[in-house]
Amino acid sequence: MDKDSRLIARMLAISLVGAGGCSGGAHGVPINAQDDRRPGASPANELFPDIKYSDKEVINIKIPTQSTSFHNGPSVVADKFGFFRAEGIKTQYVNVPPGSGPMLAALKKGDIDLYTGHPDSFLNALAGGVKVIAVVAGSKGHPLFPHDTAWVPKNSPIREPKDVIGKKVGGITTGGWTQGCMCFYWGQYFKQNHIDPSQVINAVVPPQQQEQAIQQGLIDIMSVHPPLTGVIERSGKYRRLWSSWEITNGDVIDKQDAEISLSGFTEDYVKTNPDVVRRYVRAFIKAEAFTVDNQELYVDWIQGKIGWDPIVHEGGDHNAVSTGLIRETGIEKWIAWKVWAGDLKPGQLKPSEVYTNEFNPYSVYKVNDPVTDPTYWDTLPPEALYLPIQK
Repeated sequence: MDKDSRLIARMLAISLVGAGGCSGGAHGVPINAQDDRRPGASPANELFPDIKYSDKEVINIKIPTQSTSFHNGPSVVADKFGFFRAEGIKTQYVNVPPGSGPMLAALKKGDIDLYTGHPDSFLNALAGGVKVIAVVAGSKGHPLFPHDTAWVPKNSPIREPKDVIGKKVGGITTGGWTQGCMCFYWGQYFKQNHIDPSQVINAVVPPQQQEQAIQQGLIDIMSVHPPLTGVIERSGKYRRLWSSWEITNGDVIDKQDAEISLSGFTEDYVKTNPDVVRRYVRAFIKAEAFTVDNQELYVDWIQGKIGWDPIVHEGGDHNAVSTGLIRETGIEKWIAWKVWAGDLKPGQLKPSEVYTNEFNPYSVYKVNDPVTDPTYWDTLPPEALYLPIQK
């Protein structure tokens, strides 16, 4: 058996009803879930039955991507290792510039079917009158795999919060301090330390150019995503100011939920193609479990897909939500930030308008319900939350 065949065999053998951080490890369904099904729910081993689709049932989904982003995530894994094919889905990757604005424009034009991003992308769309609905979660918080980090040169005079006032912060957002994950976390930092965002300069610098920019004195602070996080850290040249895990208020539940990313469709698409949406969610969460169990393999594939330099392999990636369930507490944090930043009025949008778990097989377990059982993370053993991904 060749290498690819062994990988496929291993992929098919994985217990895909919950691997890694948010499901109690790669041992099966979430903790205590087998005795906690809703009335009429399928047994655990029937959540992901093998389904064969004829050629006539194959559907094409147009997925947005960026040539300079590492955010393709489990989608390309689902493509590479057959999870989409098993669900009768063909993928078409469409290059869309970074930011919720360009992605929303592409969605309106029909250039893409899938809408992705953090909750603010969905909030922006809904506030602008575009009905989108998130159907699966992509990433979650983890202390060893933080979503964002801020760095300065080791000899920088910036050492405490007040020192960032008047400084230039590198980022990739073009919407001031109110758009995107970097601004979400900087917003938490500003709020905690009583800093007015207008006192700090948001400099638009692509991820790959931030190190050059800080070395040339064009910016004072780098805002870094995986996979560059590992590269910056291992260089030994920089000192970390904060990580997204460190500056997120709350307990482990809140920290995990805050770093949420989402994928969804327009409400019209969901109403017209519910079976397609269900197939996509099934494939995506299987791929998420696979990425948690095979992190290096996942990084290698995405690296090749988008052309990162091999050294970027060291940086890993965000930590995946193996069940794909969307939890309300995470959405609430992003709404609260948008209200604080002045982008939304209090009560303008509710979490229930942003997402649904109805297409997710795991939703049959009451233990996973993000509204009726908000203490779900408390049922997990500590190693499911804190240990690094096993290789």
